[in-house]
Amino acid sequence: MSIGKNINRRCKDLGITIKELSNLSKVPYSTVRDIVQDKNSPSVDKIKKIAITLHVTTDQLIFDEDEINEDDELKMLFIEVKKMAKENKKIAKEMLKALVIQNKSQELSLN
Repeated sequence: MSIGKNINRRCKDLGITIKELSNLSKVPYSTVRDIVQDKNSPSVDKIKKIAITLHVTTDQLIFDEDEINEDDELKMLFIEVKKMAKENKKIAKEMLKALVIQNKSQELSLN
């Protein structure tokens, strides 16, 4: 998939139009439209603004889903967690700890 198709798919997932994306990202409508229609290769700055607006990483816009493996996806999620407010980081950490404990318990019960 192209960057334009990835942006378009994400907009549909969020229920926003290209015009709304333009307003929210502060990227001119004609630029966003040209990117979505694959008429223009966006600058890094524009990709970053659009990714932030769509709540995804730039990698998720640039690469096809099948080009990103699970480990890459986890790395991207951790990058996003690093950007969170302290309280939200704490919640994410506690959730991960609970998953690790659950997994260790399952491993022990199998042995």
